[in-house]
Amino acid sequence: MLTASVSDVVVVCGPGPDADALRAALDGLPVRFAVNPEPARGMGSSIASGVAALLPAADAVLVALADEPRPSAGALQRVVDRYRAGGVSIVAPSFRGVPGHPVLFARDVFGELRRLSGDRGARAVVERDPSRVAVIEVDEDAPRDVDVPADLDVVDPRE
Repeated sequence: MLTASVSDVVVVCGPGPDADALRAALDGLPVRFAVNPEPARGMGSSIASGVAALLPAADAVLVALADEPRPSAGALQRVVDRYRAGGVSIVAPSFRGVPGHPVLFARDVFGELRRLSGDRGARAVVERDPSRVAVIEVDEDAPRDVDVPADLDVVDPRE
């Protein structure tokens, strides 16, 4: 996220010692933190917490997943560029035909995002009105899913 042309990065975490460890791991990076007071309510509540923490001037938000920490800078920039080209409220990448992240949402859908809860994330927001969505094809593998620390040690061919 830090390599794309974004002006503010908000990291959502739960309360407690895991949040302290996350803050320590990201110390020195230009990020802000938002706390999801009820992470057990699912990914949707984390998205809602992050959107609620956006700066008032934010005109869009890129929603990225913590378990996919290495999206390519090129894919991120293509999502942002497509949004800036206009005409849509949501931009989602598709990696060689597989839907992926990060997904960009314009200000006009922030209200929908702030009402999210559950484990489906923002999928319902994307699916609600296909006319407001642009899917961009990215000719590369989707960001690798990281479930355990050892997954970070696997060499990514893009790096």
